[in-house]
Amino acid sequence: MGRDALVVDVAVRDRDPATKVLRLCTTHLESLWEGRERYRPTQLRSIADLLKGASSLGSKIIGGIVGGDMNAIDRAEHELHRTNGIDLKDAWEDVPALEAPQLKRGRKDLTYGRAKGNTWGYQSRNAPRERKRLDKFLYAGSIETVAVEGIGDLSGKIGRIGIGLEVEAMVWERHGERVCKKGKKYVTESVTEILSDRSVERLKEWTGCHDPKLVRGKRKVWASDHFGIVLGIKVL
Repeated sequence: MGRDALVVDVAVRDRDPATKVLRLCTTHLESLWEGRERYRPTQLRSIADLLKGASSLGSKIIGGIVGGDMNAIDRAEHELHRTNGIDLKDAWEDVPALEAPQLKRGRKDLTYGRAKGNTWGYQSRNAPRERKRLDKFLYAGSIETVAVEGIGDLSGKIGRIGIGLEVEAMVWERHGERVCKKGKKYVTESVTEILSDRSVERLKEWTGCHDPKLVRGKRKVWASDHFGIVLGIKVL
C-alpha cells in the first residue's frame, strides 16, 4: 500500500543568528502483517533520516519528531526504533510504565490499557482479543518531551484523547442473521453490518447491482478505531 510522510520545518529563534529549524512529521506506516519485515523498517528508517537531516534550505535541523500510526502489530516492533539506521527515542518510554491493574477473569479494564499505552482495539465492531499501542511519538535531537496540561488521560507523558468519542454520521446498514455456537447449542442471532459509501461502491463494482438489504440512515459511530495521542515538546 502506498504510504507518505507529511513534513514541516518550524523556525526556532534564539540569540544565535544562524537559522535553526525543528522538523515535525506525521505518517501512517504500512498496515499489512507482512509489513513488519518488508516495509515498516524501511519506512521508519527513511523518516529517521528526515528527522536527523543536517540542514534544510540552509537552516540547521536541531531536532525532529514524528507522530502517527506506526502499526506496531508484532511485539518485536516496539524495539524497531532502537535498531541501527533508525536510532529514535520513543516518547512513551521517557518515564517508567505504569503498573497494569490486576483484573479478575471477565472484568473490563476501565482504563483502556493506560498502563500499556494502548491506542487501538477498543473502538471497533469486532474488538480484537489483543489491544495494542500502535500510535507513537518518536523523536531525535535537542528535544525534551513534556505532558500537555489539561489532558485527563495520561500514559507516561503522552495524553490519550477521543476515548469513547462518537459522532452522528450517515451510514449504510445491512441486516441479517448468523449462526453461532453458545455452549453446546447452535443459535441464530440477528446482526447489523455497517458499511461506508466506499464499501458500498466496491460491492456494486463486484456484483454489478445494488444490494436491496442495504438501508441508509443516521447512526452514532466512533470517530476513529484509534485513540488520539497528544504530546508537548521543548526545544533545548
